[in-house]
Amino acid sequence: DPHSFPTRRSSDLVLYYGGRCSMIPITLVNEGEFVTVKKITGSDAIRQHLAELGFVVDAEVKVVSAFNGNVILQVHGAKIALNESMARRIMV
Repeated sequence: DPHSFPTRRSSDLVLYYGGRCSMIPITLVNEGEFVTVKKITGSDAIRQHLAELGFVVDAEVKVVSAFNGNVILQVHGAKIALNESMARRIMV
């Protein structure tokens, strides 16, 4: 259909600064996509909590559902719901 818009993937949002690839928070990733965790931000306690849930660097994560920044993520076979405040600390 010539009037349809191309489907955008979050991987299309990759930005380059000084030749280096930037990261985006997982809250910007589309439902159904798989991403790799690159960094976890926040206090030691928050990073430890997310690590205990399975969100560590190099973990493969699927965005199962996303609504208003809140997400349901699948990591290591488990589905985890996170509010936007926690989810935006997961950089991919």
